Amino acid sequence: MLQKYKEALEEACRLSGCSAPLLEAVIAAAAQSQGELMVGYNRRVSPLASAAKGFFIDHQTPLSMNYRINAGRIPRGHWARDEHEGGGRIIGEVCHFIDFMHFLTGSLTTRVYAESIASRNQDIADEDSVFITLRFADGSNGSIAYLAEGDRALPKERIEIFGAGKTFLIDDFHSATAYHNGHAKKTELHQQDKGQKDEVRAVCVVVLEGKPAPIALEDLATTSRATFRIRESLRTGRPVEV
Repeated sequence: MLQKYKEALEEACRLSGCSAPLLEAVIAAAAQSQGELMVGYNRRVSPLASAAKGFFIDHQTPLSMNYRINAGRIPRGHWARDEHEGGGRIIGEVCHFIDFMHFLTGSLTTRVYAESIASRNQDIADEDSVFITLRFADGSNGSIAYLAEGDRALPKERIEIFGAGKTFLIDDFHSATAYHNGHAKKTELHQQDKGQKDEVRAVCVVVLEGKPAPIALEDLATTSRATFRIRESLRTGRPVEV
C-alpha cells in the first residue's frame, strides 16, 4: 500500500515538473495545504519528556544528551528492513530519537555523523547497531546508540541529559531521576508511558478545534532530513551537514 502512495506521489511530481526528492515534495505539498501534517513522534508528549523539558527550561548553555536504545535483532526479511515498506530501521525508528532531542533543546539538527559495526556474520545487519552523533543549532550535542545485539532483558531505552550543572535520566519511560545541587529526586510512573495517548489527544485537538499541529513543519522536515543524512554518513564515512 505504501509503495502505491509513493508511486502516485512520484507521478504527481513528474507531471507537475517537480524535480525535488520525495521528501521535499511532501514538505512543499504540506506548506501549500490548508491541512496539517502530523507525524507520530509520541515520545515528546510523554509525561517524563515534559518533566525533562521543564527541568532545563531556564538553561542558558547547550545540552549534552545520550540516548541508548536496546533495539534487539530482527530477521533480515522483516518488513521494517524493506526499502519501500519500512525503509530500514534507521529511517523507521531513529527519527523518533532525533525528534525527542529537538523537543528537549528547542533547536534543530545541523550535522550528523554515524558509524556502524562491521560484522562478518551474515545474520547480522551492520546498520542495525550504530553510534550517531548530532550537532544542534544552539550548540547542543547528542549521541544515539541504536544497538541490535544486546539481551532483551535489558530495558529498551535510557536517556541521559546534562546541562546547566544538572542531570536528568529517563529509564525506559517508566521512571526518571533529576540531579541538582547534590540531590537526586526520582519519579516513578504506575506504568510505562511513551506518550501515545497524549499524542492521540493532540491530534483530536487539531482536528476538532482547528489548532495548529503540535510539531512545526520545519521541525518535521529537519528530523527527516537528519535521518536520511545518517545513512549518507554511513555510506561515506564522513560527517554530513543537514
